Parts: sequence; C-alpha cells; structure tokens
Amino acid sequence: MADPNPLVNNSGVETLLRNGIPVTFIGEQEEQEAKKITEDFVKMILNPKGHQTLQGSKETWGGNYSLEVEFVVQLLQRVLTDTVPADCEQNRIDLTVNAAISKYFKECLAEEKLVLKDERDVERLEQKSSEGMIQRLKASLGPQPLSSSREASKASRYWLWHCTSEKYGKTSSHLLASIALVEDNQVRMSAVANSMAQNGSCIMAAVKGQGLRYWPLAGGEPSQMTLTMEENRERCWEQVKYDFNSLSTIPSPRAGLDYPPWLCSGRCSRAPFSDAAPALDVGGGVLEHYWRVCQARAAACLHSNPEGFSAAEHGAGILCVEESGGKVTDKHGRRVTIEAAGTRDLHMDAADTIIVLSSSTSQQIEEVIIASQG
Repeated sequence: MADPNPLVNNSGVETLLRNGIPVTFIGEQEEQEAKKITEDFVKMILNPKGHQTLQGSKETWGGNYSLEVEFVVQLLQRVLTDTVPADCEQNRIDLTVNAAISKYFKECLAEEKLVLKDERDVERLEQKSSEGMIQRLKASLGPQPLSSSREASKASRYWLWHCTSEKYGKTSSHLLASIALVEDNQVRMSAVANSMAQNGSCIMAAVKGQGLRYWPLAGGEPSQMTLTMEENRERCWEQVKYDFNSLSTIPSPRAGLDYPPWLCSGRCSRAPFSDAAPALDVGGGVLEHYWRVCQARAAACLHSNPEGFSAAEHGAGILCVEESGGKVTDKHGRRVTIEAAGTRDLHMDAADTIIVLSSSTSQQIEEVIIASQG
C-alpha cells in the first residue's frame, strides 16, 4: 500500500495518516520496550487488589503509589515526545496522542484501538473509518476507566484520561494531557503534562497527602520547578497588597498590579473583583488553568458549567492544586469531591461553578472571590 504521508519518530515508530486517522506501526524493538515498561503495571491495573505486592523494597516518592507515579510519568513523557505533525488539525493531534496512550495500555483497552502491526490492520481500519468511529475511538480513551472489566460503572478503582491541544501559528501546537487514579471515590494520584512548559519540569504529579512534584521530559527522578523570566514575573502579584475599594476608580486596571490575576472558563455570573478587571486570556483550557494556579502564576480560576463537570477533565487538576497547597471549592466554599464510585461527575451542591485558589491566595482575596459568586 502506498505511503502518502509517513511520519517517523526517533524510536522507529512509523505513523501514517489514513483518512485523518493516525495509524501507528509498532516495530519489534518498540513492542518489546512497551511490553517491558508495562508488564507489572498492566497486572496492577487488571488486578488492583494485588498491586501492593509489586512495590517490593522500592523506596521512591509516592509511598503506596510509587509504581503508579513511575508508570504515569513514563507514559506522559512518551506522549510529550511522540511525533505530532505541526500542521495537523486539532482532532488529528488528539488522536495521535491517544494512539500513544493505546500503545502502552493496549492490553487494557477495548477492541477498537490504534495499534496496528500490518497492512491488513490498516485495511480493516479504513473499512470501518467514519465520523462515528473517530468518536468511538476518542471515547474509548477518554473518561472511561482504563480497565478490561465490563463492570466499569461499579469499579472502585479506575483511571481517568483527558487531553487538549491548541494550535499556535503554523509551526507549533500546545498539548496538555492528564491522568488520574480514582480509588474509593477519591482521586488518589494524578499527573498533568504540558508541552509548553520548560523541559526540566513539564510534568507535575500529585499523590494525596504527599504533595506535588515535577518531572522533566526525560528521566525517572523528580526535579525542581523551572520557570522562564516572564513566568516568574507572573508570580509578582503575591507581593502586592490590593485595595478592592478603590479598584473602580482606576481607569484601566492591570492584572497583577491593580487586581490579582485570575482565569475563567465558561461564563461566570460576575467578575470577582470588578467588571473592569477581566480574566487573563490564555489558551490550553482548564488543564492550563490548573497548571498556572499550581505555580501561583494566577491567584484563582473560575470554571462555570450549568450542566456539571467531568471528573476526567477536572479530577487530575483538582488533586494537583490541593497538593500544591491550594484549594478547590464550589461557589459556597465547600470542597469539590468525586460523587461516588464508578461515576464520572463531580459532586457539588452548587453544581455550576468551581473556584480554584492558589496556595498564595490570601484569605481576603478568597473571601472576595467566593462572595462575588455566592
């Protein structure tokens, strides 16, 4: 079969675009590497009750979840370094990332997955190709638990996966991906990868009760958070004492100087500080918002959705913020949690707004924000 558009990455994995669907061929060496990386972790996912015995005497950050942390960090490192054509449409970028995920969760995913070994597989995929198939492929790698169990809705331990991508000009794209482990109705471990972050700390991972740490693009050890000069300047708001009573008299208030920098997704009932003090305009969606709040590059972000919130989209970011010392509440100041085992919704009595607060956000700022939304 002709090869109209081959894309080859450094590890020898060949990706072809067929009808807009990235098709990944796994070579023998790559397949052996993937099997070696995932063997114990697949056992852990398929048999969660036995996952404690896999840890042995390994003493790394994460405690009882050290292997899960290691696995997820390796997985996100591979996602960030996987070949993604710069001029692809957004849905192709998403599917390319999902193809990378399927390579390492292939024993745990549904039958329809983007791991193909020969031309016959390509032909079968092309025969099935349709808009409906693209949606099914994305759904199989989205908020569904990464488990072979057909009783997913009853599972007390499952994984949530979410990714978002955004084009920047004609030569680059911004990718964010997250994975969260839900156990006994709570997000116990999560990680977020950001392709626009510095390579020295482009992945952040959190374990409940143990804090937040960063990982580099390559390597198995945690690293220090690294920021550019501009990103460091974004943190200067922490040193400012704000006078919200006089904010309305300022002709053109500036974020960070006259009012705390804040972010927003959806439509908030009102701006927290003043209608003349708008949210920062940044890309990347809600994962970028959680990322910036964790790094205190924004004081807060407000997520608004009258239809409720997806745990797959928000679960990883919520734990990362909490373990960074921040806080995530509803508009009445009540903590946001997962509702029940097996569900994909966040439980909030006031289910239209999430308020995410940085560890550097003062009680005064917190009270102003909550009062504005209550």
